[in-house]
Amino acid sequence: MLKPYYRFNTATGLSIHIQPDGEALIDGLTLTLNNQQLDLGRKINGIKSVAGLKEYLPAKTIIALNLTGKGILTKQIERLDEITEISFNKILPNANIGDFYVQNFVSGNHSFISVIRKAEADKWYSQLYDAGYNPVMLSLGPFVIQQVIGQLNIYGEEVIFNGHSIKRDEQKEWLSYTYAGHTRATFKIKLQNEVIDETLLLPYASAFQLLLNDRLDLVKTNADQFDSLFNSKHAEKKLRINAAAVLLTAFFLLLINFALFTWLGAANDILNARLSTTIKTSNDLKINTDQIREKENILQTLGWDGDINKSKLVNDMTSIMPADMVLTGITIDPVDRSESQDIKSITFINKRIRVVGYAEKILSVNEWIARIETRQWAKGVRLDNYMYNNEMNTGVFTLNIDYQ
Repeated sequence: MLKPYYRFNTATGLSIHIQPDGEALIDGLTLTLNNQQLDLGRKINGIKSVAGLKEYLPAKTIIALNLTGKGILTKQIERLDEITEISFNKILPNANIGDFYVQNFVSGNHSFISVIRKAEADKWYSQLYDAGYNPVMLSLGPFVIQQVIGQLNIYGEEVIFNGHSIKRDEQKEWLSYTYAGHTRATFKIKLQNEVIDETLLLPYASAFQLLLNDRLDLVKTNADQFDSLFNSKHAEKKLRINAAAVLLTAFFLLLINFALFTWLGAANDILNARLSTTIKTSNDLKINTDQIREKENILQTLGWDGDINKSKLVNDMTSIMPADMVLTGITIDPVDRSESQDIKSITFINKRIRVVGYAEKILSVNEWIARIETRQWAKGVRLDNYMYNNEMNTGVFTLNIDYQ
C-alpha cells in the first residue's frame, strides 16, 4: 500500500556527452512526480563542467546520469539475456569484465552492449558527489530513450535526435544504432503536446526511468557506487514514509481510543446507576448461595457426589506409573485453602486427585502425565510444581488430576 510513496518525488536527468577532444557537454532536466503526474522543471543546456551545475541545481539533488560519446563502446550482437565473464570475452577479447561497467539493452533479437571503464565512470560519480549531489543511477548511450519513445511524436521506424540515429522494424524493435554529431531531428519533437529540445531527451528519459524504477525494465549499468547510493537513499525515503505512517496510525488510534473512552465512560455511569438498585438483591442472593454451598460441601465430605469408584481411579492411575517414581501422598477432593479462607469455612475441590511424590527426572513425570491423559476418566492433568531436593538427591513433584 505504501510502495508508491517509496519512490523519489523529484530527480534530475543529466546527459554528459564526452566529445572527441575529451571535453564534456552537459545537458539536464528536472522532473517532479506529483499525484501520478510528471512536471518538467529546470532545464540545463550546454554546461561545460560539473561546477557549473551549482547555478541550476541545489545540493542533495537526486541524479540519474547518462554518458555518451568518447570512452563508451557499444557493440550490437545477437540477443544475449545475461552477460557473463565468458560471453564478455567474446565481445571484448582479452578484456577483464571487472574493469568495466556493462549495460545490456535487449530489443527483439538483438543485444546492444555498452561498456565504460570503471575509472572513467567513477570519475564522474566523484565529481557529482563531491559537488553535493546524489548520483544514484548510470546509463550508457541513447538506449534509455526506449523508456519514453511512446510519449514522443515519433511514429515511423527511424528515430533521429541530437546526433543519434536509431532504426527499428515494424514492431518497433531496434535494428541498428549509429551516431553522427551533426545529425538532428527533421521536425520539432513534442512530449505529449509540449515541444522539447532534442538535447533534453536523454536527460528526460533518465529522470523518467529513475522516478518510475519500480515499474520499468531498467536500462542501466551495474555500477556499484551508483547502485549503493540508490539503495541508501531509497532506504532513507522508505524509513521516513514508514515513520510517518506509524505516527499517523498512532494518532488515529489515540483519537479512536479517546472517543471509545468517552462512550464507555457514559455507558459506565448508566450501569452504575442500575447497579445501585440491585445491591440489596445481590446481597440476599449471596447469603442463600453460601448456605447452599455449605450443604453441598457436607454432601461431598460424606462422599455423596455420584457413583464414581475413586479407589478404582487410583489403582488405574498407579498401574501406569513409571517404575522410577515414588508416591508419598494421594489426596482425593483436597481442601481448597484459598476459598476456605475467603469464606471462613472448609471447602473442597470436587473431582480432583492431588498426588505428591519423588522422581529423579521430570521426564518420568511428563511420561506419567501423558499416560494418565489417555484414560477416559481423566479430564485434565497439571503439574503443579517440580523442585529438585538436594538433600534427598531427587525431585519432588505435585500433580493435580481432574476426573469425570
